Amino acid sequence: MASGREWRGGQRQTWLLARGLASRGIAQCLLTKAGSDLARRAHEGGIAVVPARWSAGLDPRALATLVRAARHADLLHAHDSHAVSLTAAAAALTGRPFVATRRMTRPVRRVGPWHRAAGIIAISGAVREGLVTSGIPATSISLVHPGIDVAATRNTRPISWQSIAPIPEGAFVVLAVSALTEEKGLDLLVDAMGDPEVGATGAFCVIAGQGPEREALESRASAHRPSGRVQLLGQVTDPLPLVAAAGLLVMPSREEAFGSTILDALALGVPVVGAAVGGIPEALGHGGGVTFPAGDRNALAGEIVRVARDPELRAKLARDGRQAAGHFDLPGMVDQTLGVYRSVMERVERQ
Repeated sequence: MASGREWRGGQRQTWLLARGLASRGIAQCLLTKAGSDLARRAHEGGIAVVPARWSAGLDPRALATLVRAARHADLLHAHDSHAVSLTAAAAALTGRPFVATRRMTRPVRRVGPWHRAAGIIAISGAVREGLVTSGIPATSISLVHPGIDVAATRNTRPISWQSIAPIPEGAFVVLAVSALTEEKGLDLLVDAMGDPEVGATGAFCVIAGQGPEREALESRASAHRPSGRVQLLGQVTDPLPLVAAAGLLVMPSREEAFGSTILDALALGVPVVGAAVGGIPEALGHGGGVTFPAGDRNALAGEIVRVARDPELRAKLARDGRQAAGHFDLPGMVDQTLGVYRSVMERVERQ
């Protein structure tokens, strides 16, 4: 079960995992919000989808739908925090075991449903630390990093920036793909683009995403001279062509469980600058990018300048990133998740 509220990293990982499980012959059905992008993409990919009318929390309509579906399953999987309470309730009503995935570094607010899970997946060490801080035993937690289809990602054709924004041909483009929320730190990136040293490189910045901070970010960007160096595109259905065309991907988050867009950049040989927070250092732990102290606008500006001005550094980061991407290929994530499933079912059979 997955909330499917917005097409973000967690929903994409759920979709990729479902595809990977299907390729192994695992029978599954995905219960998610009716009409969501996740429901549509899963259906188009041949995944059985059970659409649910679901507003928030323990919506009785969604619970009834989940209970009916759960009676035909051996194991339930709550793919995000919004789905955990419902899945825990359905598991209690049907006697099915359930696995829960945590995709946030913050401590859990309502820990009860998590304690009832037969297994918990944390997508990074930082997420695992947040779970342990919440009182969940470390022995209940398995670490499974996000994954991507590396081969398919490498086949992405880059977009022409001139087709979507007033950016000169050949310009160095700094890209961020993110929800426009405070914890994503995009105000730091917009401010860094106003640094004179960054301006001297001739770099442009493109931000793809939507959220409540858009107006504030546009106001910050409008103060830059010359104007137009920061372009906000809004929500983009498929950001991969943007990543493929970028000179640099920046993830300036104040909080970040992992940052799976980093994996796309690694596979495509696009250098990454990320804040040293949450799971970002793990995503970059095999090379392909550099980190800066979270919240430090000046340090971010300095790293943008360093990468923009040094073609040898960019080439090295690109090589290292392409190699590092292999550590996050989708089959590995599927194998590790299946390992969690098998462990849970073996314990059930022994009881």
